[in-house]
Amino acid sequence: MPTVTVLSGGQIALPERIRDELSIGEGDQVEVRREGSWIVIHPTALHPEGKDWRAWRGTLAGTTTLEGHLREHREEVARRVCLEALPLLRRLLDEPGAEGVERHCRRG
Repeated sequence: MPTVTVLSGGQIALPERIRDELSIGEGDQVEVRREGSWIVIHPTALHPEGKDWRAWRGTLAGTTTLEGHLREHREEVARRVCLEALPLLRRLLDEPGAEGVERHCRRG
C-alpha cells in the first residue's frame, strides 16, 4: 500500500498509478470520509467499471452512431409535434381530408 506525505494545508498527492487506474485528473472531485481510523478517498464521478466519461472519449470516432441517434430524435420530435397539432388541424380542416393528415403523423 503506497504511503503519501501530508503537506502544508493538509494537502496530499495521490500516487500516479492510482490516479491513472481510476482516471482521476486535475480538477476532479473526490469524496473524503473517515471510517474508524481510516481516511477513505473515493472519486465522485466514476463509471461502474472504475472509468469516468473520459474513458469513453473517441470510442465512437468514425461511426455514424451519433448522426443516427440525432436523426431518430428529430423524427420522434416531429412525430410528437404533429400528433399534438392534430386536434387543431382537425378543427381547422373539419373535412374528410383530416384523416390523411393523421395517418401521415402516425407514420412519421
